[in-house]
Amino acid sequence: MRMSRGYPRLQTALYLSNAALVSTLFSLTHSIDAAIGATVSSQSRGQRGQIYCSCCELVPEPLQREHSNARMSSENRRRLSALHNIRAAAVIRLQGCSNALDIGGNFIAQCSEAKMKKFDTRTYNVSDFVEWEARGQLELSPDFQRRAVWSQKAKSYLVDTIIRGKPMPKLLITQDVKDKKNTRIVVDGQQRLRAILEFVAGDFPISRAHNREFAGRRFERLPDEVQSEFLKYEVGVDLLYDLPYRDILDIFARLNTYTVKLNGQELLNAKYVGYFKQTVYDLGYRYVEYWIESKVLTKAQVTRMLEAELAADLLVSIVDEIQTNKNIEQFYRKYEDDFDSVDEYEQQFDNIMSYIGAIYPSSQISLTNWSRVHLFYTLFTVVGHALYGLKNFSKAPRPKLTAGNVGKVRVILDDISSRYDLYTESKIEESIPKDWAIFIERSRRATTDTGARLDRTKFVCDQLAKALV
Repeated sequence: MRMSRGYPRLQTALYLSNAALVSTLFSLTHSIDAAIGATVSSQSRGQRGQIYCSCCELVPEPLQREHSNARMSSENRRRLSALHNIRAAAVIRLQGCSNALDIGGNFIAQCSEAKMKKFDTRTYNVSDFVEWEARGQLELSPDFQRRAVWSQKAKSYLVDTIIRGKPMPKLLITQDVKDKKNTRIVVDGQQRLRAILEFVAGDFPISRAHNREFAGRRFERLPDEVQSEFLKYEVGVDLLYDLPYRDILDIFARLNTYTVKLNGQELLNAKYVGYFKQTVYDLGYRYVEYWIESKVLTKAQVTRMLEAELAADLLVSIVDEIQTNKNIEQFYRKYEDDFDSVDEYEQQFDNIMSYIGAIYPSSQISLTNWSRVHLFYTLFTVVGHALYGLKNFSKAPRPKLTAGNVGKVRVILDDISSRYDLYTESKIEESIPKDWAIFIERSRRATTDTGARLDRTKFVCDQLAKALV
């Protein structure tokens, strides 16, 4: 006989040695059946018997009389499932079971699955951690933790995450009894928890870079309902069972081991939390769907934060000037603590994207060369220069772009895209006009260099200015 496949078999083989033990076996079996739906088989005194957790694949053969029709009830299945959340199954320890634990004269042993999970997942409110700290039942600086190195900006960013009701990574905590108190020791997440507790204590305000509504406010100055929701915010916790120090060190090392090398944008995301970062991420989120639908970016690229990289690259062209994307980090650094005229630049960015969207809905630009990311950059800077005049770019004409000539602009841009294909496929280079040859060359090699970007933008501005006279 077989029960459903796919469940681990309880590993403990049990042997009966005397009548008293047999009696104990069947008596305790009833309790086990009620609690976890275990099935028991015993042939007779001195013969081999086995206890199977009800998750096991095999049913003992042969089954004896009153147990021959044993099955898991739905209730017992539910109970067993709950019990497996802590990965333990109860069995009787008979002769030969050296791994079982003695509890009050009875014995338990773990199934193979029980040896895998060494933690339990729980949630606590922020108020729980505040209370534990006040009682001296929270330890934030165990030996294996890194130093508390978060900047105030980083702390404000986390606080804003909680105020907005967005999730944050789980904490990893273990427990120990110290001075007759159950003390929670933070294995991973010390800096997050320290930031939360410091904010509740009124040690720092929220930055305007993260939340304009509550900018400059400390916890006690927040509206009562916001304070209440903050304290009720649920923090996910993985609670470690009693583990030796060496195992905790191993877990901490595993949690802080990167298996995927971070790209440039992911490194910037980890390093900065200020005004420039918040601005480019907001812009990236705002237009990511357009960029994906237009095939400027792929979903795979977005998973590696390339929408933020593109937004930063485009924003720099109107904040400063057209330049290589290798300079982006200096703007993260420059505008980490303050960003004058950020609202004005955001509005310009929105207006440029709106005009591009009027020329090319996402489903239509994807059919042109303007969906190539380096040429989309050119399209953005051309429209930006036409509308606002980019800095240090006076040598290029400013085409007159209006709501009334969107159709004409579309025709010119379509023609540029079509001729780009024609000339790039041509085998006779002498037939390509000189200005087009430069444009194509600058669109094929070193496409993100400052010189190539300037030449492409000037070429398109020239084409539009001549056609729109």
